[in-house]
Order: sequence, then C-alpha cells, then structure tokens
Amino acid sequence: MYPTAILRNLPDYGYSGEIHPVNPKRQTVFGLPCYPDVTQTPQRADVAILTIPRRAVLPILRQCLEVGIPAALIITAGFAETDEEGRRLENEMPTLLLQPSSPVPRLRAFPGQYYGQYNDHGHYDLRHPMRDPD
Repeated sequence: MYPTAILRNLPDYGYSGEIHPVNPKRQTVFGLPCYPDVTQTPQRADVAILTIPRRAVLPILRQCLEVGIPAALIITAGFAETDEEGRRLENEMPTLLLQPSSPVPRLRAFPGQYYGQYNDHGHYDLRHPMRDPD
C-alpha cells in the first residue's frame, strides 16, 4: 500500500528525524508508536504527510492547524477531478488554510494528485517506492 511504502521509505533512505505515525486503528506501526490523532503526537511535526481518503483530509488539516504544523503534503485523490463532493471539499481548503484577513496561509498544503517529494540532502523519499534505496 502507498502509505506503508512512504513510511518505510523514510528510514530506508536515511531519514534520521523523528517519525510519528497517526492512525486511530493502530497502536504501533513498523515498531513505532502510533497515535490516534495529530493532536496527540509528542511534539509538533515540521510537515504532515497525509495518505488518507478524501473525506478525512479536512478534519486532519484542522488537527494540523490546532497544533501549529506549518506544512502538509496531501497524497490522495478524489477531489474536483472526480465529482461534485470532491469539488466541494477542494473548495473548502483555501478557507480553512488562509488566515482571516491575510493572504498568508496558516498552513501550506500541497493537495490534489501531488505525487510526493524527494530530497536527497534531507535523506527522504516520499514518492512511491519503485526503486531500490541504494
């Protein structure tokens, strides 16, 4: 599965930062403690990586805002390209993310069919793992 692959990629590519998986149905994942929601992780993350169904994106973004996470990478589908409900959800994002009376976002999000991100210097690959990490 794609979420599993991204989580496995982090240590496989040499990422040495802290990782706090969030899943209300799990207590651990790959030996890491798993938290029921973003607000219960032990510290604020630098970025949230969302590999969740579209219906969960806005509630999770609200949790990210609550704890002050500055960026979110949204890897999902089913927004405006899919149907009216997806268009409605996508149209809610700017209202949620922008500060009242300011063009500066409270949270920078990379939504839609964003495929992932690779950073050789930071030792992480958040793309689908179609290659060997060596």
